[in-house]
Amino acid sequence: DEKNKFLKTFNLDINRHKVDVVEENKCYIGSCYTFFINTYKNNLFILDKKGNLFYINIDDFLNGKKSFKKINTNLNLDFILDLHINKDSIYISGNRKINDNKYGILILKSSLKNLQKVDFKEIFKKEDKKCISQNSHAGKIQHLNGNIKEGLLLTMPTVRVFDAPDHSIFSDDTICGKILLINEQNSNFKIYSSGFRNIIGLYSEKDLILATDNGPMGGDEINKILPNSNYGWPLASYGDFYFREKKDERVNYKKNHKKYDYQEPIISFIPSIGISEIEKLSNNFSNFWQDNFLVGSLNKKTLYRIKFDNSYNKTIFFEEIFVGDRIRDILYLENKQTILLSLELRGEILAIKRKKN
Repeated sequence: DEKNKFLKTFNLDINRHKVDVVEENKCYIGSCYTFFINTYKNNLFILDKKGNLFYINIDDFLNGKKSFKKINTNLNLDFILDLHINKDSIYISGNRKINDNKYGILILKSSLKNLQKVDFKEIFKKEDKKCISQNSHAGKIQHLNGNIKEGLLLTMPTVRVFDAPDHSIFSDDTICGKILLINEQNSNFKIYSSGFRNIIGLYSEKDLILATDNGPMGGDEINKILPNSNYGWPLASYGDFYFREKKDERVNYKKNHKKYDYQEPIISFIPSIGISEIEKLSNNFSNFWQDNFLVGSLNKKTLYRIKFDNSYNKTIFFEEIFVGDRIRDILYLENKQTILLSLELRGEILAIKRKKN
């Protein structure tokens, strides 16, 4: 269905590529094939949730070949949260069990100059019993302003207690529900902004940072991230309690962020869509799709094409493009004019490619 919709509007090739090397893992709905994608030089990198790292020549992949090469690594994370590549360095975030009741969130880094063996070194590790557990998510990583010299942004999970608004989460004494800015040379960090629930989509380039945050029952958000700002969770949300009775008319979260000195979201999705990654789409993809962003969804299995105003304070429009699978990651190959979507139900990559005229 999604192929027909696209082909009616554009001259496109749309193909599904099975990624047989990805291992099955547990996820919110039971089992998935969760994996993250990125590029380095002429290669597509694939990292699954269990820490298996592969690469393949991009042209080979787009031509249907399955010549994936597994990279020998020293990764020792219990499960992966994100994959980030900048210049010649690869960064991986994930969780690791420290002892029977303690987990840590870590960032590992390595050079990519030798793809025969990638030797990761730990550049950051943090523990917090309030929010870091076997089931904690978030953990997205990007460089501030896209510049490797300005520090590494890391999104932290919130306290794993549903439907319990609490001011204490805003304290600088906890890293829960924060975005951290990390000096990767010495592991020092500062709190960049706060008041988040579960950021699993992060975009940072030049002076713009956008984040997607999973809300409670409703209220998924896209936020423009500003330093030293508070985005309201767990006190403000346009969603509500998971277990609220239909006859209950009480408002459990504040329905106005600005009134209480919190940052308003650019947009809030009600009902929730299971919002995931956000990626800027280059203007070379289509003359009709200019200054657009792509946003994935897990629960709704839909790709969103969104245009923001020039100040990124509101949306001009969004278009829903049904895909039929949970979209975990999004990548745009500018020189190939190709969108790649990581689909975790089937363990596939959906490739949407512009045909040459």
